[in-house]
Amino acid sequence: MAKTPSAKRYARAAFELARDASLIEQWGADLSRAHGALQSRGLYDALKFPKLTVAQKVAMVRGAVSGVHPLALNLLSLLASRDRIGLLPGLIEEFQALADAHYGRVRALVTTAVPLQGDQEQRIKAQLEGMIGSQVVITARVDAEIMGGVMARVGDRIIDGSLRGRLIALKRHLAEARG
Repeated sequence: MAKTPSAKRYARAAFELARDASLIEQWGADLSRAHGALQSRGLYDALKFPKLTVAQKVAMVRGAVSGVHPLALNLLSLLASRDRIGLLPGLIEEFQALADAHYGRVRALVTTAVPLQGDQEQRIKAQLEGMIGSQVVITARVDAEIMGGVMARVGDRIIDGSLRGRLIALKRHLAEARG
């Protein structure tokens, strides 16, 4: 049985087209917008219906997605025609990773106990950029379990400045001191 092409392969091809046309950011935004449109209309499940013809699937995708680069729309049509539209979320993730590597930036998931306000996100971003040495794109998340402070995940690196993390470290230190 032949292997199905992976999202990574489609993403690499899409990235090369976008890079050659100097439209990397536009393609990233277009693909994300298309994913949102398909998801909000429930088309991921509808496109799995076996009685739909290729032309109907392509028409559904083209009808749901508008205002994207014509080549991006062709990619979406290709995915739909080959029953691989389900690869789109993974394709977007891989495309974004290629774009980040191209621009020398990293993504950070920043967790706080309460939502960031004012310029807090910019200050955290500046601190992370100083520590990492690369441009940082932040995705903020709220988790009351950290109690206070900030926890950041950059790739496989975790920077734990949370109150919960400090309490756990203090507990471990006290246990070792008794030891």
